[in-house]
Amino acid sequence: MDVSFHGSECSSTPLPAVFSSEISSRQFGKIQSMGHKYSPGFRFKKWSSWDTWPMEVKKSILPYWAPGRPFERSKQFFNPFFGSLSYFILNFMNLNLIFNLNFLNEIKKLLLKSSPPNPKNSAPIPSTNRLILPNPQVPTTTKITKSKLRIFKRLQEERSEELQKFSNSSMARIAEKELETVRRRVSSVASHLLPADSASSRGGVVGSNRCSAPMNDSYHRIHGEVPSHEPVWSIACDESGKEYTDIVYEKAVGEAIAKVTINRPERRNAFRPRTIKELIRAFNDARDDSSVGVIILTGQGTNAFCSGGDQALRSKDGYADYENFGRLNVLDLQVQIRRLPKPVIAMVAGYAVGGGHVLQMVCDLTIAADNAIFGQTGPKVGSFDAGYGCSIMSRLVGPKKAREMWFLARFYTASEAEKMGLVNTVVPLEKLEHETIKWCREILRNSPTAIRVLKSALNAVDDGHAGLQELGGNATLVFYGTEEGNEGKTAYLEHRRPDFSKFPRRP
Repeated sequence: MDVSFHGSECSSTPLPAVFSSEISSRQFGKIQSMGHKYSPGFRFKKWSSWDTWPMEVKKSILPYWAPGRPFERSKQFFNPFFGSLSYFILNFMNLNLIFNLNFLNEIKKLLLKSSPPNPKNSAPIPSTNRLILPNPQVPTTTKITKSKLRIFKRLQEERSEELQKFSNSSMARIAEKELETVRRRVSSVASHLLPADSASSRGGVVGSNRCSAPMNDSYHRIHGEVPSHEPVWSIACDESGKEYTDIVYEKAVGEAIAKVTINRPERRNAFRPRTIKELIRAFNDARDDSSVGVIILTGQGTNAFCSGGDQALRSKDGYADYENFGRLNVLDLQVQIRRLPKPVIAMVAGYAVGGGHVLQMVCDLTIAADNAIFGQTGPKVGSFDAGYGCSIMSRLVGPKKAREMWFLARFYTASEAEKMGLVNTVVPLEKLEHETIKWCREILRNSPTAIRVLKSALNAVDDGHAGLQELGGNATLVFYGTEEGNEGKTAYLEHRRPDFSKFPRRP
């Protein structure tokens, strides 16, 4: 079918009714189906009149519509199929569909079949395959009065003003965004090049507290500010229902936060076998409670986090409990904290020395008050921790510094501990719990499964085969939740062969 244009014919001969009739939704769907038949990627849009055609489409079509000049098939540039009231612009990328005669003939048959009879002012349908197309530059027959023209001009001016305002505001937003990107990059580079002490003295490009850096602005824009309200705590208990005497076990109302407090301030929160048993009970309950996502470990008061084992109860075979049976069950607590699938944050105020210092090291994160004191006392009292107390400390501060801490048994301030890598951050004492809760809420925004697997993966390198076992168990747990994992179980229960061919073998 040869499509051509003649200006003289257009001015005197109206378009045949077959193409001037409004295209129904049914015809619209059929044309779309035929397009998919000849070109799988076919799609089109519909515009009601020439005035609503996009400007880029008009500019593409007009050069090839000169009066008396037939449309050149070799110019595979655009693909219109249109009538005086209904225009179809096909997908410009499907060039093979533009000059597909079978496709155009099928559309012609569809319109001939369903169109109404020709009106009196329409020319008969041509018997040849040459269609006369309307000249888009010829004005429509609609009568335009002066009042309508004035309204049109006013609307056009208002529209141009709105576009100008939108353009100016868009440029301002883009400039602001680019400036913010530059600021973040400068801050990131400065945080790596400048020492922590000199950063504040050189204009405060980066502060000691990285949470206040501009790099976190994008996070806050996406996720919103972390809630800063104080939590409401309620006393909790485990399945046994037994009361706690040496600890306080609490859960935040309406939040997935649990807090375990060593409650022996008269002994600087030193632990005894009963204390460890109650801590193990509380951590077991927090592990089994699906509403808990993060756990805080702290000590009662502001003078001490934990001063280690109570030396007054120490015997030849450990620390004697109320049954006069010596135990070193603090080792069980250390393993439990390491293997707990939920993050444990040590909230340290005052002394964290001896076994208490080891406890804060086995926790996943440590937030310290500015009055915190850290150190090992074992060699001074004839004791030591050759397990996690040595291996984890060496990993955190390095072998040389770990030897210094154990051999000299010195105490270190919170700022010194932060520089060594023993703690994550130091805050004023009055803001200690507020900052710890903020960290908990940020953790709770993230995927619990990702946090679980990451914790076991980070511990695996130090925990040997036990760490690999924990990591492997978490990987199995994640796999059980997949469709591929359920296929094997379902096939076994249905007494059929599992079909694993439908699952991809990714590189």
